[in-house]
Amino acid sequence: MNSNFSKKLKIAAITSGCRLNQTDTALIYDRLSGTPCEIVDFDTTDAADILILNTCAVTSTACQKSRQLLHQMRRRFPSAFIIVTGCGADIQRSNWEEDKAADIVLSNVQKREIGKLINDFANSRLDKNQYAVPAEPPSQPSIFKEGAKAVFPFKTRMSLKIQEGCNSFCSYCIVPYARGRERSRDFNEIMIDFRNMIDSGAREIVLTGVNISTYSCEGLSLTKLISKLLEIPGNYRIRLSSMEPHQENHGILSLMQDDRRLCRFLHIPIQHASDPVLQRMNRRYRASEFLKFAAEAKTNIDGIHLGTDFITAFPGETDKDFNDALRVLKEIGFANMHVFTFSPREGTPAAKFTDKIPASVAKERHKILTELKKEMALNFISTQIEKKLIVLPESIKTAIASGYTDNYIKVKLNTKDKSFAAGEFLDCKASLILPDLSIKGELIEKFDYQNDK
Repeated sequence: MNSNFSKKLKIAAITSGCRLNQTDTALIYDRLSGTPCEIVDFDTTDAADILILNTCAVTSTACQKSRQLLHQMRRRFPSAFIIVTGCGADIQRSNWEEDKAADIVLSNVQKREIGKLINDFANSRLDKNQYAVPAEPPSQPSIFKEGAKAVFPFKTRMSLKIQEGCNSFCSYCIVPYARGRERSRDFNEIMIDFRNMIDSGAREIVLTGVNISTYSCEGLSLTKLISKLLEIPGNYRIRLSSMEPHQENHGILSLMQDDRRLCRFLHIPIQHASDPVLQRMNRRYRASEFLKFAAEAKTNIDGIHLGTDFITAFPGETDKDFNDALRVLKEIGFANMHVFTFSPREGTPAAKFTDKIPASVAKERHKILTELKKEMALNFISTQIEKKLIVLPESIKTAIASGYTDNYIKVKLNTKDKSFAAGEFLDCKASLILPDLSIKGELIEKFDYQNDK
């Protein structure tokens, strides 16, 4: 391939893992401007010259899934130039290089150079040695700039990266080793990216990072950052991605009370609700603290969606630990709970813990938690029947529009003889719980947050 290449290269990306990974891919798309590339959808395209795999490493299963995706990409487009990046590339770089299915492997830091790499590739001057792992990892300043704006060519909801890294070092978690220490994105760059999303028609913007509660730039905390964003006029709403238990979260509740554009939604992983297990996990709070915050949130924010993650069968989890946790979970009454059975992650302290839980016990505890999850979700959704909800439809098929409320309930609306498009806010009344735990809604009218008083 050379500089006389007469047509645009078709480039597609596959993202594995979390919302932050999806946002990193959106930033990669912007870095492709100035390169001879045309972005195509991997799922629908019949040709691709360059493929990017943004990997996940949060669990061993996630790494295996990323590896399977790589081989799927190679089988489908055997002559394509394949770039592997993301957390998996940081944690297990040598394994990816030895696999030979990828043409080049980039660390999380190096993916910021992807525009130059592709230009060099297109002009036949790519030197792979330039992207070798440095002897010492580059220092990471506490305030960083991406030098790019997020681009979402195939999405209706957009994510805005505001933070990176984690200092918690939970005993089971590989993320701090892959993403580095906590650092915050430059405030002015966030504001530019946010305004760009509003100008491009974004209706919902999700603030994302590894631990967004720790955001700190120029004296601005997460609460103050959100306040600044909400000063920008427009018909949009802001949703917060998963966040850790943190003192800063109390301020978020006040903002939700003051401005409806901040979604009534908090997903805060509790991970466990027995203090001895939390201690072994190296989680820096106690179950009673989480319980107190949850009560505050539900008392002050009507209809708030409190979601969480829970890990069962953590090494050393006794019957008492499990039953104590069940009592706390039931008292909180989460709207949604992601249930995980502990699996050791190589490279973390918990992978070496010896007091493993028998598989049969782990399976039974997972089953009990899954039933509790369904019960809590149904209880939460039941409280919303007959209430007015604001829905953002993301798709319209066979006269049925599907979308989510600000408190993250899926709603289905009959759109026959109605004049509106996906991406418009709709005021509706919740009328019936459907078997899949979505809600059937009755459309009232279009809704504009900017004119909401």
